[in-house]
Amino acid sequence: YRKSSSKSLPDKYLEIASMSRLSPGTCTPPRICLLHDAPAAGGVATVTRALVEGLRAAGWPVEIQHAAPQRGPALLAAARRSDVLLAAHNFRPAYVAWALGLAARRRAVVWVHGPVDTVLEQARAGAGKQAWLRWLYGRVSHCVFVSRSSQAAFQRFMREGSRKSPALRVVYNPAPPSSDDARPAWATRRHGPVRMGYMGRLSAEKNPQLLLETLRRLPPEFHLSLAGDGPLRGALEAGSQDLQQAGRLRWLGHVEDS
Repeated sequence: YRKSSSKSLPDKYLEIASMSRLSPGTCTPPRICLLHDAPAAGGVATVTRALVEGLRAAGWPVEIQHAAPQRGPALLAAARRSDVLLAAHNFRPAYVAWALGLAARRRAVVWVHGPVDTVLEQARAGAGKQAWLRWLYGRVSHCVFVSRSSQAAFQRFMREGSRKSPALRVVYNPAPPSSDDARPAWATRRHGPVRMGYMGRLSAEKNPQLLLETLRRLPPEFHLSLAGDGPLRGALEAGSQDLQQAGRLRWLGHVEDS
């Protein structure tokens, strides 16, 4: 669930970038070093591109760096040119942001997109890695969450170990404001199917199986199209032959610029 906001995209993302040492009224916007290792497609990559576009549109300088450990000297130089380090998500970019922040004496802000405890459970992360992550997350400056449920999951995870916690902030992903009198498709009279869509990675943490189970419980006029790829695609396609044969389910695969 992503909460809609009437704020413009640059205004929303300025909330993230403003977590630097510079005051909001400063004449010179802080320089942002964004660290990522996300693939070219997917939700994190899409919202990261929107972040960069929003900040640059507002006049904030953003330098993008790939958080690969072998790029240590280049990353350190980029950190020293910046005022704040922003990790695109809470795994490898967060590790690199913390290390660079320590070396360059810069604040590290970590962007958290999903439920940390659930992701680690599904990845079967050992107790040692979980303890190390709690230690690390307790030493970054801020963690920013895309939803209150993600923040609650992080707080549950941190309560199980380290007492130290970073400053926490929820900044919802922006969405165009909806009309007050807009009505759901199923609340109006229609002729023909009610078309639904999903765009995202087909992996365990997204729980796409729930979509198929929901579709089976809905009336037959409800149809679903899924755009995306991932490790669960084969099993999901094989287990949804009934829906495909009924013409209620379409698999679109990876779609560029979606």
